[in-house]
Amino acid sequence: IETMSMSKILIGTRGASFDQLINDGENGFLCEIGNPDSILESIENALSLNIEDKKEMEQKAFERTKLLDPKIVIRELIDYYKEVINKF
Repeated sequence: IETMSMSKILIGTRGASFDQLINDGENGFLCEIGNPDSILESIENALSLNIEDKKEMEQKAFERTKLLDPKIVIRELIDYYKEVINKF
């Protein structure tokens, strides 16, 4: 999250919560856990971006972190708890 909030491209692994933040090839890159070839492919993809595509991906990474703002997340959590309580 810190990397993305600094408008930097993140390479994360699938199945380790990164896939909840990263849309592969859109705002970062995902690779397979324990798969060196997959990690290498993601690194090569990141390094092969032209300047415009890199800047666009960095901006999308930053924009993704805005959705994690406590003002948004806490409101959603409170609404969820209210819904559960009302159903109970």
